[in-house]
Amino acid sequence: ANLVASTGEAGKQLLARNHRLPVGSQSVIGRVSQVGEPVVAQNTSADTVHVLNEILPHTRAELALPLIDSRNIVGALDVQSINADAFQPLDIQALQIIANQLSVAIRNARLFEQAQQNIQENKQLLFEYETNLRQVDRLNRTLTKQSWDSYLTQTYVDGVTLSGQRILP
Repeated sequence: ANLVASTGEAGKQLLARNHRLPVGSQSVIGRVSQVGEPVVAQNTSADTVHVLNEILPHTRAELALPLIDSRNIVGALDVQSINADAFQPLDIQALQIIANQLSVAIRNARLFEQAQQNIQENKQLLFEYETNLRQVDRLNRTLTKQSWDSYLTQTYVDGVTLSGQRILP
């Protein structure tokens, strides 16, 4: 699980060092990334699911909520407190709603990015199509001109001509 967004000075430091935790590891993020359900450590000094981070030494409670898109875990929202037992059921429900909204925002951003990429690909295909069409048109004109030039330079043309009221060979 790679940290991609964070706040505060500690967050800047964690981002700068490309902070990451293995999915399934014995940490709040490792667990939530594996099981896709909220994981809470109400007392970090006694809870085995919390891993001490030297940049955040004052964390006494930690909550991680899954960011899920179509049954796939796409991330986690990690909330920490300097107070033990900081996360009550109502807090967890409210933060889960925020996590759900983040999941939708991430999905929408990915869909928008894909749509932009599709637009660029379609523009490129259209350009190539128009270029090919111009080449076909140019080739058609050239071949048509060559055919008419060849036909008109023949000394004898087989056919008939209408002259007045008469048909002449």
